[in-house]
Amino acid sequence: MTVYHLLVLAYSAIQCCNACLKVEFIVDNVIVDKISNSAAQWTLSGITTDEECGIKCVQATGCLSFFYNEAEGNCRLHSTMFKPSESSLEAAPGYTYRKPFCPQLAKYIIPSGTTGVSSEGSVMVARVSCESDAIFIGTSETVKCDADGFWPQMGSCALTRWSHPTVPFSEAIPFTTKAGTAIDIIGRSFGKELQMEIGAGSDVALYLMASEDGILDRASIVSGNKEGLISLSTSEFYKPAKEFKCNVKISSTEFTLSVGGKVVFTYVHVVPVESIDKLRFMNGIELKEIHMYQ
Repeated sequence: MTVYHLLVLAYSAIQCCNACLKVEFIVDNVIVDKISNSAAQWTLSGITTDEECGIKCVQATGCLSFFYNEAEGNCRLHSTMFKPSESSLEAAPGYTYRKPFCPQLAKYIIPSGTTGVSSEGSVMVARVSCESDAIFIGTSETVKCDADGFWPQMGSCALTRWSHPTVPFSEAIPFTTKAGTAIDIIGRSFGKELQMEIGAGSDVALYLMASEDGILDRASIVSGNKEGLISLSTSEFYKPAKEFKCNVKISSTEFTLSVGGKVVFTYVHVVPVESIDKLRFMNGIELKEIHMYQ
């Protein structure tokens, strides 16, 4: 396996100094006389050396690998890396392929989290760290770069707490729901009515509509049809419009909704608890905080 290094000087206006960026590309001795049109960025002509082509890749935002034809002076930049088994590869005499080995990962490539790369002996290891208001989703927070220089599929981070989210609000419950899952909501009602839904796939396990006249409806929605409608009178959300602290507890058979520590209602759900997967607010509420937990 042929290896060469490229050193590129980049000027940082923030730090007001020169920074040296070291990028290592390897020549793939299997992907020879081939190119791909997948994830293509640019095709450059008049490039006299493979090192120059590599520099163009380093300078291009998002470029991860390149094909180079020395005889023709063509340099093809791509925003992905290819394995020999890639179906998009096609015959193109004279081209060689180069890619970085275990490329550096952007620190903030994971939403609501960061990545850090270190070496453990001869193996490169990436670790995902989630923010305090997020949890890790995946099989392992640590992954190892494989022998071909590719990172395996990494996990991700998902928010469990939102501060002053906008309405309409629609977010997936970031874990598999089980008995004991709970949602805390701090909000303020306004207008004539507020609407909340807790989804289960394409259905709605709990539909809630609170009106300023003190009527609170709850139901489920299955295949677009509202079922099990129950109404009660309560001033917990209105009369007058006010801030409230609401808690929804989910058991294997029912929802229990409390406001200010006082149980307002229980409602039997008719779906498997693990299928409950989304929280939505449609209108009539200013949200200050939402927290999902188990």
